[in-house]
Amino acid sequence: MKDKISFRMAQIPQSEVDVLKQLEDQAGKQFQLVDNVDYDTQMGFSVKHNKVGSIGLYNCSLSHLPESIANLSSIKKLYMECNTLSTLPNSLKDLRNLEELYLKFNHITDFSPNLKNFSSLRILDLSYNSLMNISESLENLSSLHNLDISYNPLRVFPKSLCRLRSLKFLKMIETQISALPDSIGKLTSLNVLYLSQNFLNFLPNAIEKLSSLEELYLNNNQLISLPETLGNLSSLRILDLHKNRLNSLPKSIGNLYSLKELYLNNNMFKNLTESIVFLAKLEILDVHRNWLIKLPESIGQLVSLKKLYLHRNQLKNLPHSIGQLRQLTELKLNNNDLKNLPESIRNLRSLISLDLTGNKINSIDNFIGQLPLLKVLILARTQLNNLPESICDLKSLEVLSLSGNRFTVVPESIRYLSNLKKLRLNFNQLRALPEFFGKLRSLRELSLGYNQLSALPESIGNLRLLKNLYLDDNQLITLPISIHKLESLESLSLISNQIFSLSEAFGQLRALKNLNLYGNFLNKLPESIGNLNSLLILNISKNRISHLPDSIGQLYLLEEFYADLNQLSELPKSMGGMQSLQILELFNNNLTKIPESIGKLNSLERLRLDYNNLTNLPDSIGQLSSLKELHINLNELSTLPQTIIQLSSLKRLYISLEKFKIFPKPLKILKKRGLRINR
Repeated sequence: MKDKISFRMAQIPQSEVDVLKQLEDQAGKQFQLVDNVDYDTQMGFSVKHNKVGSIGLYNCSLSHLPESIANLSSIKKLYMECNTLSTLPNSLKDLRNLEELYLKFNHITDFSPNLKNFSSLRILDLSYNSLMNISESLENLSSLHNLDISYNPLRVFPKSLCRLRSLKFLKMIETQISALPDSIGKLTSLNVLYLSQNFLNFLPNAIEKLSSLEELYLNNNQLISLPETLGNLSSLRILDLHKNRLNSLPKSIGNLYSLKELYLNNNMFKNLTESIVFLAKLEILDVHRNWLIKLPESIGQLVSLKKLYLHRNQLKNLPHSIGQLRQLTELKLNNNDLKNLPESIRNLRSLISLDLTGNKINSIDNFIGQLPLLKVLILARTQLNNLPESICDLKSLEVLSLSGNRFTVVPESIRYLSNLKKLRLNFNQLRALPEFFGKLRSLRELSLGYNQLSALPESIGNLRLLKNLYLDDNQLITLPISIHKLESLESLSLISNQIFSLSEAFGQLRALKNLNLYGNFLNKLPESIGNLNSLLILNISKNRISHLPDSIGQLYLLEEFYADLNQLSELPKSMGGMQSLQILELFNNNLTKIPESIGKLNSLERLRLDYNNLTNLPDSIGQLSSLKELHINLNELSTLPQTIIQLSSLKRLYISLEKFKIFPKPLKILKKRGLRINR
């Protein structure tokens, strides 16, 4: 241990300490000894056998590395993401034991150190740099398994990559390449290939030689066709072709016997090739956002299929054989032209989620109740006005969406859905809710907005687990007394109703975080509002409120308070207690003054006092150290307090100067600091 010295609780050689100290000087930060170094480790190092084994230099503003880095002869992992490196020192080549090198998010334009010594390098990440070419010496990396050169403006596929015979993982996302060389077929060890977000419009026949390939990502290119040789990739498990210009698949696609996931969404398919049915192991098939008019009857042969995404096509009907997909758990059919479902759907007894949104199905047959595992049923915008009795048999159902239909009453069968957690009935024609609503005791979310409700049943108070209640755009005049029993309620939205008062019991909703009362007929708030000590957002805009209760100042956690478009003439001094407030909007009221206590709102970032009758501002306004945006236009102001120049964070000021005899001196000072003044 004589040649070792202590550094940050580690015993390492003097030569290595010198390198670490040089890096500390460059970064202006100190190293910490850590057990494991990862990509986001900032100024950390680990030690093995009394030598530096790995270093993390994430986001350290390093523009270069010292030549002495060669002294870290035992280092195996070097993380240097998110720096400003443009080149690498030639001495890097002396790190003969280096196995992993991460250079993501730098400014590297040239990566051409002598790489022949990097015989141990297994992982190299050069993504998000400015490389326009890759050094020919890259082929010397005989042990390289994993290479990421994504997000570099390469434009041409580097042929030197094709000589990396040990390469298993290659990532080249958004490198602006438009073609692949035939020599790509030499990468016979490759397991995973990412070529997403490029300009490829064809694939070479040589692609078939990638015999070990298991995952191929070609999404977001300009492919218009695929070679028949693609079908020879017998090991392929994932094939991603979404967002191209494909309108057909090669017949050989059916030879991909190992394929489990196939993504064809966002292309131009009008039909699917029959050979697709030979993909016996396929578990995920995504063909959404195409022009499909029909599915092949043989689709029922995909017996391993678990997820089938067919949404946003032009399907008018489904083949009877779809009922043979006994392992299917998720079926998305939304936004097609379906008018009915085949009765064979009843056989999908593994189905967990079914989405039929935006079709023209005006009735659901009773067989829907024979899906015992169904948890999610989305029937929004389907022209329904009733549900079959068999809905009550869906004992596993947790989410039911009936939004945007023609329901005038809530279907009786819903009362038996004891596990229902989310129920969406917004955008219907409901005039009343049945008392049985109180029996849906598992509900967490209830959406009833945009109906014609004038009252809520008292039984709603039984929904003790309810967290979100949306009642916007109805005709509610009052809330039931039982509303205060909703002890789990976190979000309550009552926008655009006709509510004229809230009871004192309202203050018992202690879990409430978001309360929106915009556009009602309230003329005051209950004193108990101050008991809502979890409240983060409060909106009472566009009511008839003339004063606020003193208890409002007890809302210590409130971050956003909207009280514009009311009839407020003054504010309570207690508002200074709202220490977490970031946004305060009071425009379009009748305010003539602001209390000095407003200066205590240290977190306030936006303050709107425009369209009032203010003749002056309190001196304490200068204490709003976090204020970035101040609106005081269209008031009766003719002077400004000198303290306004203390608003060091202020970026924007909206003010009317008509009543000022001369341009206010404080504004001259603020303007010199770069304040943007909008008159």
